[in-house]
Amino acid sequence: MIYLCDFDDSFAYNIYADLKTLGHDVTIISFNEVYQFLQTKISSKEKEVIILGPGPGHPEEYNFLNSSINSLIQRENLLLVGICLGHQLIWQALGNKCVHCKTPLHGQVQEIVFNQKKQLVQRYNSLCIQLDPSEVNQWATKGWKLSLDRDELMFSSNENVITYQFHPESVGTSCPELFYGPVNKFLL
Repeated sequence: MIYLCDFDDSFAYNIYADLKTLGHDVTIISFNEVYQFLQTKISSKEKEVIILGPGPGHPEEYNFLNSSINSLIQRENLLLVGICLGHQLIWQALGNKCVHCKTPLHGQVQEIVFNQKKQLVQRYNSLCIQLDPSEVNQWATKGWKLSLDRDELMFSSNENVITYQFHPESVGTSCPELFYGPVNKFLL
């Protein structure tokens, strides 16, 4: 089962539609139910995907979710996915600050390098998680794969967490398999 936490953002329905097209059962969790929902999933034993979707505002406005997100990150039976705001929420819960991007991009395509391959991704945000090279090395020793652009974290993954600063479901993103591949694989 896939749960999509909707932070009152219309892009959540694009993600929902794509996942349904791929044959997945998807339940949308409305913003006013997200906290309670995450609390119930902390003790879940089911193999599930929880997507923290895109949304408005600064992740500090959602600090009340940090504890729940940190608990979910530890669950091996869950795949926790963060897209845009969701990406920022996960990295904020991990102790990082979200700051204004050096070059805000709203509805624009940006080229990034992931696994030594150039990819086009669609950005809709003026905020980002910035990491310096020493922090990247520290996260790598903990099993994280990170992709940065000018010290801005664009993509991250470990065994049970995947985050995207960009919108993988967008027509402007050339690598949607970075999103759908891990979700499909986890649910097999």
